[in-house]
Amino acid sequence: MKFSLLPSLTLLNFSYNELASKIPLQICTLSRLTYLDLSSNSLTGELPPCVQNLTRLQILDIGGNYINGSIPPELENLEGLDALNLEFNFLNGAVPLTIGRLHNLQFLGFSLNNLSGFVPLEPGNLAKMDSVDLSFNNFTSPIPSSIGRNLVSLAYLNLQGNQLYGYIPSKIGNFVSLTDLNLQGNQLYGYIPLEIGNLTSLTDLDLRGNQLSGSIPSEIGNLMSLTDLDLQENQIDGSIPSEIGNLRNLSYLDLRGNQLSGSIPPEIRNLTSLSYLHLQENELDGCISSQIGNLESLVNLSLCENRIDCAIPLKMGDLRNLEQLDLSSNNLVGEIPVELGKLSLLFYLDVHNNSLSGSIPDNLRVVFS
Repeated sequence: MKFSLLPSLTLLNFSYNELASKIPLQICTLSRLTYLDLSSNSLTGELPPCVQNLTRLQILDIGGNYINGSIPPELENLEGLDALNLEFNFLNGAVPLTIGRLHNLQFLGFSLNNLSGFVPLEPGNLAKMDSVDLSFNNFTSPIPSSIGRNLVSLAYLNLQGNQLYGYIPSKIGNFVSLTDLNLQGNQLYGYIPLEIGNLTSLTDLDLRGNQLSGSIPSEIGNLMSLTDLDLQENQIDGSIPSEIGNLRNLSYLDLRGNQLSGSIPPEIRNLTSLSYLHLQENELDGCISSQIGNLESLVNLSLCENRIDCAIPLKMGDLRNLEQLDLSSNNLVGEIPVELGKLSLLFYLDVHNNSLSGSIPDNLRVVFS
């Protein structure tokens, strides 16, 4: 196609085809373009620096191709960009600091590349930024300490699957519009900052697979919009704060693989929307509260590999939606209650490695593993 014959073109969308060439340089002559979408093809080669000529561009989407090389610093000239999507390519090297000059940018997508160096969120004026996805790259830096100052409108931040290290900065508490925060699979350490309690719009908090330590702050109870909380596979100790009972919209709670101690707080009875509760591989002790029967939405409950040392509560038979129950490797005593036979949806029950006595109830028709 001879793009030079289309001088008035403002929108060009070739997405979801099977284009397999390099990006033609003639595209750079379309000076009136405001929308360029070449995503989900098989384009190869580098992103041409001459794209800087498209100064009216508002949307640039080249995600889902085989583009390699580095991100050209000339992108700084596209000051009208609202959205920049380069995800799912083979880009490498550091992100140019000049990206911070794109002051109109609302969406930045660099996920699933081979980018490295510093997280490109500190420089410039990015006050309009709504969504940032830098996941699954090779960024090796701390999260910038000034991050909360620049990204005041941010609603979505995904930095998972990198090699970020250091503390979670306290200024992250300035993200009052944030609904989704994913920092899993990095090398972050130190305490979950108290300022995280300021993120009252947050619905999804994922910090799993880091090296976070200290206790879960009671301020977690301020996040009353949370539906998903995942802190698994860290080094968190102390007790589960009673304030977790404030999270009445929570449907997924995973604290497995930490060093939590003490008993499961009775306030967990308030989490009536909870479908998944994973507390295994900790050091929890004491009894399972009979009020666990309030959690009628539970589908999956795992408390295995703890130190729980009382009887299985009869009220566990009220969990009518339960499909999987793992109480193995604790210090449970007494008999298996016949009330568990009321769990008609249960297909997985594991109670091995306890001190249970008596016989298996006749009405319990599940296969033990």
